[in-house]
Amino acid sequence: MTHLKFVTFIVFTTTLFNLNPAKAAESAIVLPQSIFRARMVTAFTEGIGDTYNSNGKLGGLSDSLNNSITANDYAALDPQLAPLIGALNNLEAGLGDSLLNTQLYSDTTMKVETYMPALEYGLTKKLSIGIRVPIVKRKVSSGFSVDTINNAKQISQKVGNKISPDVTAGLKKIEQMNFDQAFFENAIFTSKGYQAPGNFEKSEVGDIEVGGVYNFYNKPQMVRSVQMGVRLPTGTYEAIDNIFDTGSGTGAWGLGAIYLQNYLHSKRLNLGTMAKLVYNFSDTKARAVPLNSDDALPSLLPEDGQVQSVTRRQAVDFISELSATITPKDDAFSFWGAYQFSKSGRDHFSGAGQLYYEGLSQGTEFTKHAAEVGFKYSTIPAFKKKEISIPLEIQGIYNTTLRGTNTPLVNYVRMDMIVYF
Repeated sequence: MTHLKFVTFIVFTTTLFNLNPAKAAESAIVLPQSIFRARMVTAFTEGIGDTYNSNGKLGGLSDSLNNSITANDYAALDPQLAPLIGALNNLEAGLGDSLLNTQLYSDTTMKVETYMPALEYGLTKKLSIGIRVPIVKRKVSSGFSVDTINNAKQISQKVGNKISPDVTAGLKKIEQMNFDQAFFENAIFTSKGYQAPGNFEKSEVGDIEVGGVYNFYNKPQMVRSVQMGVRLPTGTYEAIDNIFDTGSGTGAWGLGAIYLQNYLHSKRLNLGTMAKLVYNFSDTKARAVPLNSDDALPSLLPEDGQVQSVTRRQAVDFISELSATITPKDDAFSFWGAYQFSKSGRDHFSGAGQLYYEGLSQGTEFTKHAAEVGFKYSTIPAFKKKEISIPLEIQGIYNTTLRGTNTPLVNYVRMDMIVYF
């Protein structure tokens, strides 16, 4: 019997996650003319271990690696093993089926920290411009273990001389094989050019954003603005040889347009709405392409020819928010709650040859429902009364994913330190 050769039959679902927090309780109000606003955003996620799949069901990030491999699965992967299992089953019902059984276990958790300095400037009474530069730190813990029951020796002792020499030799061969973690790491990952699951930590620059917001309508009870921005692909791409290294950026230029509206119901209640569209420009990079719908983890080996220069055309992203901000009698404090909804269609991939480019599109569409609560402490009222010399704000935010499809379950805490000058 030749060495058992595995093809990957496990379907992987990996989700790109980049924590690039937007402004809390998005506001249509622009800066006064000639005023700078410096902001330092610090955001920390809880451990990200679960994701909503395409059906909206919650599961682990690496649940697709948790599998049971039976003797029949082994036989389907190695034509020379099937006759051995069949001969044993003919000798005694279920005897061949008990030859081998393997349980694969995997658990993956990601933590993301984002440090984002930002600077905005009131160019005119109606127009503010700004830039944001995120620094993304990702810490991934990924475990992979294997538990195999190999009954070849016990079966050989049980059947004795009731079997042919070929079956005896086959059992001896299986008995000597070690279907352990190293075996499966090689069979599934390293033999195809991938890194085996493990722990890593990286700190990298994310995608820089520049833009401006124009206040086109300003009345005592209603403020409306539009914002335009450009996203620069300064972050890193996802690693081609590590299925859990999602990179720190989107990998493509982006152009965003935002409509912002605030209805000032009273001095104490501010109702806000926001709608944002992001057009993602196409990008081309080396990607591993499946041979067909059963090729869940395409080979990275040059001789297999599955790594191609692939062009990605992303769908337009839609992001929206409804918020309510309450300011008590003490104008220094305010509190808000917000509901956020995001949606994007399926990306499309193309390249040379007759490979299964459609497989790269699976799971790229997403929806997300999130909720946010926060507070703000501001010294601006005291500054206007000349009771304090520094106009600044401190914001605290908690954001949680409520549900969605093809999106991770993310809870994060964020703090903003803001100074005006």
